[in-house]
Amino acid sequence: MALIPSQVLRVAILLSYFSILCHYKALDMPAHQTYGGSWKFLTFIDLVIQAVFFGVCVLIDVSSLLTKGSDSREQERQLRKLIGLRDWMMAVLAFPVGAFVVFTFWSLYLYDRELVYPRLLDNFIPQWLNHGMHTTVLPFIIIEMRTTHHRYPSRSWGLAAGVLLRRGIHPLDVLGAPCDRRVGVPGAGAHHPGGSSRLLQCDDRRDLCFLHTRRNPQQLHLGPATHRKGQR
Repeated sequence: MALIPSQVLRVAILLSYFSILCHYKALDMPAHQTYGGSWKFLTFIDLVIQAVFFGVCVLIDVSSLLTKGSDSREQERQLRKLIGLRDWMMAVLAFPVGAFVVFTFWSLYLYDRELVYPRLLDNFIPQWLNHGMHTTVLPFIIIEMRTTHHRYPSRSWGLAAGVLLRRGIHPLDVLGAPCDRRVGVPGAGAHHPGGSSRLLQCDDRRDLCFLHTRRNPQQLHLGPATHRKGQR
């Protein structure tokens, strides 16, 4: 018997994600009020994915307890659908996105933290919250993989679904850019060496999007107002 039941672990992980999301949304950063808000950051999208995934896991645990000993075929069918959704999310979203965020963030951080997490952010985001967003994601997923048996979709279906989701997120971001022309939107290579300052902006005079190369990562994360505040 496990030292801590897997059901208790999943509830604890879900509550930790709720806490991280609440603390992150409570941060006083102008970037949260500009176009896209927190949704323009892959870190935040990943946190939402992980919270929804573990929410589904907890729902399955509760449903299993409530239907235990029941002979209802309809309840069993609905439970199998939830289990299928959980396994699909694990293979296509939770593990790939979570692992990508952790490895990419810390690789860029070790190479040059200004590319992905400027030092100015230390004035606004506590260290425990940074690790909650960029470190504990992977251990939580590994715990789930080790404590629960998952039936994954076929490799071709999983790859196709992942590519379609990836291709669908960024174009929506770009197409919505004209809604708020006061801010930049991360463009391709926005957080990579040699292209860290490239942001897709819109011109009020022409209603056209163009690449602007004079914005730095601090302005992307915090906005000009917070950048000046941090300098003081």
